[in-house]
Amino acid sequence: MNESLKEKIKSLPNKPGAYLFKNADGKIIYVGKAISIKKRINQHFQKTFENKQQAMITEVQDIEFVVTKTASEALIMEDNFIKLYRPYFNVRFRDDKTYPYIKLTNEDFPRLHIARKILPDKAKYFGPYPNAASMRQIIKVLRQVFGVRTCHIKHSHQSYGYLIGKCTDACVGKISKVDYAKQVGKATDFLSSKSGQIIKDISKEMKEASKGENFERARQLRDQIFALSKIRLHPEIVIEPNQVAEAEDRMNISALEELKKALSLPNIPERIECYDISNLGQTNIVGSMIVFTNGLPDKKEYRKFKIKSLEGQNDVGSIAEVLDRRFSKVETGEWPLPDLVILDGGKGQLSAGKKILKLRNLDHLPIMGLAKRYEYIFVPNRKEPIILRRFSPALFLLQRIRDEAHRFAITYQKSLRRPKSALEDIPGIGPKRRQLLLQHFGSIENLKRATPEEIAQASSISIKRAQKLLRELED
Repeated sequence: MNESLKEKIKSLPNKPGAYLFKNADGKIIYVGKAISIKKRINQHFQKTFENKQQAMITEVQDIEFVVTKTASEALIMEDNFIKLYRPYFNVRFRDDKTYPYIKLTNEDFPRLHIARKILPDKAKYFGPYPNAASMRQIIKVLRQVFGVRTCHIKHSHQSYGYLIGKCTDACVGKISKVDYAKQVGKATDFLSSKSGQIIKDISKEMKEASKGENFERARQLRDQIFALSKIRLHPEIVIEPNQVAEAEDRMNISALEELKKALSLPNIPERIECYDISNLGQTNIVGSMIVFTNGLPDKKEYRKFKIKSLEGQNDVGSIAEVLDRRFSKVETGEWPLPDLVILDGGKGQLSAGKKILKLRNLDHLPIMGLAKRYEYIFVPNRKEPIILRRFSPALFLLQRIRDEAHRFAITYQKSLRRPKSALEDIPGIGPKRRQLLLQHFGSIENLKRATPEEIAQASSISIKRAQKLLRELED
């Protein structure tokens, strides 16, 4: 560490904010957030990190920081810096998700909805919002108070939302474009850090209504003030499209570090595989393998198995078959080895898993069972279970992984139980087009009675292809 950097670290503020690490070329290589910038950066230089973190610290030659009022603002600032600079040492994302935004569309009668990406579509974006539940509540209240629509379907008749007073029903002409724009303006001002002024204006209108003995209107305005007052907005206003990309979830790092310590793993488990069995009675027994890479779902690595060697309910035998089939792929080099194997179940499943790994000469791989009832962790060569703290990041991560494995297995099992559609055997008719045809005609029988012209129009295919489809259905 150079002397200039040492002096800068000594003078860092004990306040929340975002910080940027730079290398010798002045390039930003890492962005972080902190409740206390001083404490967090000192932790970086005092703690021994694994792999990337250790390599990162050796490259740091300069630090910049931005002080914020709250930790929530720091999180938003960090998110925006990561999007803007895409630092090498920040955790890489495996999908397109980011913090959600509230989007106000650019239409004659704009609508509010949730957006994961900011597009160059002249719409207004507010956020991002780390808490998706509070963001949905904001949209709900703005619809209720200002009548801004949230629907995306053009109605041909009076909607239910209008009848119960939840929207202005702009789509069927119940409000003029000018009056609707005024309501949208109020909602925009409210989202743009002018919430206090909006509430003052409504309070003034309420007093005037009460003075004029229009008590029903006064009551409505009072309810609006109460609803708006419950909303907690972030100080950020509109985010520009050129700032948008991806954010990272720092909790994954601490969760993986804690998991490594709790299970006495040799390294941080970058690739975690979890297995679950799902059955319905004696049939359709299936297994799932899901993969988390660096604490995030890696869906392209997911695999599903239909149990072949067993009949009836036998979770322990089924997990053994799934693991044997999966780890047979190691010998051929098709699939990489995991850093940790998680089995949904207790000692029985763990015992079966250990036998398969030993059979495949892979008994050096870390393996554990996660029992559902008390979230006990069972590991080899230990009689008593490992019990993590109730609110620990590692436990939350394990639960998320286990639940994802269960969801994936259930989804596969349901697909096997679903009756097969006659359309599935027709070449060239994919899932989306099948859905279009069934939604339009309601049933296969109705589809058979349709003309080629009607089918072509409903599914955007040629008349010749529609004629072929009808012949296939009759065969």
